[in-house]
Amino acid sequence: MKGKRIISWILAAALSFGALTGCTSSGGGADGEKKDTSTAKGRYLEADVELPENTSVYDMVKLEDGTVRIALNDQDGRESVWNLKEDGTSWEKVYDMPEEWTMTDTFFVSHVTLSPKGDAFVVTSQVFEGEEESQEHYYHLDGEGKATEVPLQTENYVYFTDYTREGEFLVQCQHTPVSSVNMETGEMTDKVSGTEDIRYFGVAANTLYA
Repeated sequence: MKGKRIISWILAAALSFGALTGCTSSGGGADGEKKDTSTAKGRYLEADVELPENTSVYDMVKLEDGTVRIALNDQDGRESVWNLKEDGTSWEKVYDMPEEWTMTDTFFVSHVTLSPKGDAFVVTSQVFEGEEESQEHYYHLDGEGKATEVPLQTENYVYFTDYTREGEFLVQCQHTPVSSVNMETGEMTDKVSGTEDIRYFGVAANTLYA
């Protein structure tokens, strides 16, 4: 999870104004010269935004329409997805994740990754009595929260996942290169060679950093 509380964050994702400038106006002198009164106002608006009460964050993303979306876990162990309202100070729930994913002593959601396109990828983990290792399942959620299991073709532990701006889903598994995933078939295609031993990578727009 990415922290239990957002204390202050720069809403560049949703509230980027670009380079704000003033207007140019005419001076009042006898010579009629124009005076340039434009001034740089900065690029971002900084604001404090409180999370929904008693929640912690899995992931946050800027959607294609500029909306800020977050995936949360609440005090009852339920996962949900929320959008920041246009007022920039409050949240609106988009959907709850399946009730059967509610956290228990032997079952929990271990990973949520949100896409700029509005969908999401979720990893669930379950521990069975007498077994040391957990069993993972992988799901794709559409924009309304409908879950479809993804037959991810790997037996290795999933370290990190992310989406590109165009919606391509990337995964880093133990001892395997960063790969692109077909959500319908679970097929993994190596994306970057030489990345078998990393655990994290980053995506800025459509550029991958590993």
